[in-house]
Amino acid sequence: MTGYTSGPHVCYRFWKNGKQVDPFKTKLPDAKPIASELKDAYLQHMIPWKDKLDCIYFEEQKQIPMPLPTINPTTTAAWKKLQKHCKETQGVSLQNLLRMTPNGESSFTLVGKIFMSIFPKIT
Repeated sequence: MTGYTSGPHVCYRFWKNGKQVDPFKTKLPDAKPIASELKDAYLQHMIPWKDKLDCIYFEEQKQIPMPLPTINPTTTAAWKKLQKHCKETQGVSLQNLLRMTPNGESSFTLVGKIFMSIFPKIT
């Protein structure tokens, strides 16, 4: 696997005159269907090749177990701050939350600052 894929995939690259180009922007000649008089011979010729491809064995990939974190979030300082803030603002209307404080800040901005102090790694 390459890059950030979540499973096996095909890495399709297209080269023209020695340079890698975008295959979707490259003008290619129209593909013509195989002539009807050659189709039966072609299908017969492809049977052994298809059988070989169908018999390729792929070993199943092993799953790596990922343990879940053992932290109990209700015991962290961030949780305690959040609980305190929720108790302080419980029952407060949105209108009151958006009112200006004496220092000119809206309560909503204060809520955002408190949230970011509790969860600083979100942004």
